[in-house]
Amino acid sequence: MPMYDLGDLANRLAEHGGLLCNPTTAGRVSTLLDQCVVACAHGEDFRMGEHPDATGMTIYMPYRSTNYNALYDSTRFAGDTTWNEVLREVTWV
Repeated sequence: MPMYDLGDLANRLAEHGGLLCNPTTAGRVSTLLDQCVVACAHGEDFRMGEHPDATGMTIYMPYRSTNYNALYDSTRFAGDTTWNEVLREVTWV
């Protein structure tokens, strides 16, 4: 399942001036992650899932529409949030 580090995603979106995440929102995401992440490992071995900009929490984010699983729309998280709608905007779903 394609996953992406939530803090890194927020920071990258904010850096590009996107409407989905501005620097203030990225800061809030960072603060919340600091409060809920118990441990985080950084590394350079991408094959092992390591990443130097990891913040400790990942979120479902397919890299392209062909990787999107339509069953995701029926998950509780998708129902409680608008994340599946965000995916449609940023992953060409």
